[in-house]
Amino acid sequence: MNGINRRDFIAAGVATGVCSTRSGLVFPYRTDRLTSPGPGAACVTPSWLGREPLIIAGCWDVFPLFQRRRGTVPVLLDELYKAQGQDQTIKTLKEAGVTLGIIHFFKGFGLAAEREHMADARLMAKRLKENGMRVGLYVGASIAYETFLAEVPEAVDWFVPDFMGKPVYYFDQTFRRLVYFMHPGYREYIRRVVTLGVQNFSADLIHFDNTALMAEPRVFQHPMAIRDFRKYLTDKFTPPELIQPLLASLALDRPGVVLPEPVRVGEQSGCCH
Repeated sequence: MNGINRRDFIAAGVATGVCSTRSGLVFPYRTDRLTSPGPGAACVTPSWLGREPLIIAGCWDVFPLFQRRRGTVPVLLDELYKAQGQDQTIKTLKEAGVTLGIIHFFKGFGLAAEREHMADARLMAKRLKENGMRVGLYVGASIAYETFLAEVPEAVDWFVPDFMGKPVYYFDQTFRRLVYFMHPGYREYIRRVVTLGVQNFSADLIHFDNTALMAEPRVFQHPMAIRDFRKYLTDKFTPPELIQPLLASLALDRPGVVLPEPVRVGEQSGCCH
């Protein structure tokens, strides 16, 4: 890489997970505040980044609730799940030189549905800390709506509507829906999730998985995303600039103009996480 070595590159990526000044969802490292910083607030970079080796191990998908619903359950699943948090496992990680463990925390089934494995994760976090390792908590990029809607029925408004004639799932996992990540209800819920991790788990890092999904074109078919984008255009450009055909067509909500529903095309590729 130009001007940056591998270690600094990885550290920069971890820092992105630890702190974000724009999202309003992630807290500065080790803060005692109960609310997140406002827009433009200063963000404290963890002092350990850059002065400690960064050797990561993770187990965020190895818990029964997710694996059973996904339908790929090994016979030894329960045994493997119990073993990952045992003292011998933690000791082995320490002996192998692991300095950061990213563990299962919030997959998107809902805080109520995930309460049991969160309790297990809290014990694992405690053992990692006791053995000198830092703790990262996994936060998924989708909503497992079957259980989540039982907890938060209004979350149905967060989901991205059908795109190209197909529901917007997380790849081939049809029990996981994508949401418009700027929806106030979703942002507030994830704020609660992050607060729980920072306060109750003493997390050193929040790992937001698959954030690139937030930039997919299908996500921006959500009605709120369309309104947000139109507002951005009208705020950024002057009326004369908006006269240009392309910008005008994007910025204006023209009554009576209905876009045709696309036919169903193609298939989404598979993914396992």
